[in-house]
Amino acid sequence: MTINTLSMHTLARAAGVAAAALCLPLALAAPPNTSTAIEAIPPNVGLTGNNKPMMMLVASKDHTLFGPMYTDFEDLDGDGVIDTTFKPDFKYYGYFDSTKCYLYDSGDKRFEPDTAAAINSGRYECGGSGQWAGNFLNWATMTRLDIVRKILYGGQRHVDSATDTTLQVARVSRDSHSFVKYYRGTDIRNYTPFSTTALTKTAGSNPDAYAGLTMCVQAKDNDNGASSTPQIRMAKGNYRMWATMEGGTVCNWGSGSLGNKLSRYYGGTSTYQGNGGVNHESSPPNETNDGAKYSGIGPTLDARVQVCVASNLGAENCQAYGSGSATVYKPIGLLQQFGTPQSGSSSARAEFGLITGSYDQNLKAGALRKNMRDLLDEINPTNGRFCHSGSDVCPSTTLADGRSYTSSGAIKALDSIVLYGKSGGNYSGSNVQLPSQMTNGTLAAWGNPVGEMVVQALQYYGALTSTNPGTTSNDASGQTRCLT
Repeated sequence: MTINTLSMHTLARAAGVAAAALCLPLALAAPPNTSTAIEAIPPNVGLTGNNKPMMMLVASKDHTLFGPMYTDFEDLDGDGVIDTTFKPDFKYYGYFDSTKCYLYDSGDKRFEPDTAAAINSGRYECGGSGQWAGNFLNWATMTRLDIVRKILYGGQRHVDSATDTTLQVARVSRDSHSFVKYYRGTDIRNYTPFSTTALTKTAGSNPDAYAGLTMCVQAKDNDNGASSTPQIRMAKGNYRMWATMEGGTVCNWGSGSLGNKLSRYYGGTSTYQGNGGVNHESSPPNETNDGAKYSGIGPTLDARVQVCVASNLGAENCQAYGSGSATVYKPIGLLQQFGTPQSGSSSARAEFGLITGSYDQNLKAGALRKNMRDLLDEINPTNGRFCHSGSDVCPSTTLADGRSYTSSGAIKALDSIVLYGKSGGNYSGSNVQLPSQMTNGTLAAWGNPVGEMVVQALQYYGALTSTNPGTTSNDASGQTRCLT
């Protein structure tokens, strides 16, 4: 039997899942087909009968998924030059449609699509009042986890109603996981609502100079975990190192110190020194004097975006549900494309299972979150809403194969990834813990036993006994973990 095992480690470094999951032992897998040879058929090839491709997703559990997708120390376009800041002629993938311009709605606290971007020499530009370029926002806000979620099921939904969908950026915590993006191009008005004049400093290390825009992605105030609000904090000037300050002062307004040495270093002309031209500020930004605002909006914005608006679909990957006046569009990914019926088909083209790391045994193997099946029991077929979005989202009827709709499963598990276990109480009595000193249950969002989980996937296909770790009392955000 051909084994189709996808390690999400190849998409991005994976992180932990704090999810109420399927409590099913690996040994429940059906025995392999030994009487008929089954060809390795890619999931994008239409199939008839019951021999569908079976893909076991293996998601390791590691906090590095909360880092920026676009690091600013890589050569993204292969031209031999490290891209240290936003590259306007590179198309960035993410929750925002790179081909659109967005407006920020202060009432709904989200970015909303406005018009199509103008394409100028491969650059997606926006110049209307208050407009943001979607391509710029993808560069500035996307984490590795966002890209995984986008690829697999369209992204994490903050609002998932019958008429509206809002995605939200991964919840990074206010520590070293917060990250800063900085841009000082003189064409900044083509991608943001800010002009060079609006971002000219009046004091500090660069008086009377256009010093660019700094954006820090972090959680709201000291709000961490599964209920936090991801935000973008904006400052005018060069504050590239704002997210590297001591704990408790990361990206804070006016607290902590950056230092004169850092300021002088970034005054160099090398592109590896912040694109040169202006000094790095020696003091953190003051919200009143240095906070970047436009038309009364800012300097802090929620990192959420409305998607799949019927009148403005653009280049988004959206699927229509329903018909006529009841048609609604929802963002989709590989799980919907291959795990649910498409284009009038009566069945899915592939089946998926999911194994992820756990917080309880963060250094050992993983837990089965979904048995090998299609995704029909996780998504309302009428409007595309996820069953875990609310208690009354999916029908109470059963599917043709006797299954009931479920509020757990693969999408819920991946949606529930959070940074957990970083507080001092989880350091075994010490505020400092070396990697070699880690034990299961401490620093629970750390640990990356992807090799063991790939072996588990092979055991699943072979119908062998589960090696899932046992349950402990360690818990995250009140969510129960079922390890069998």
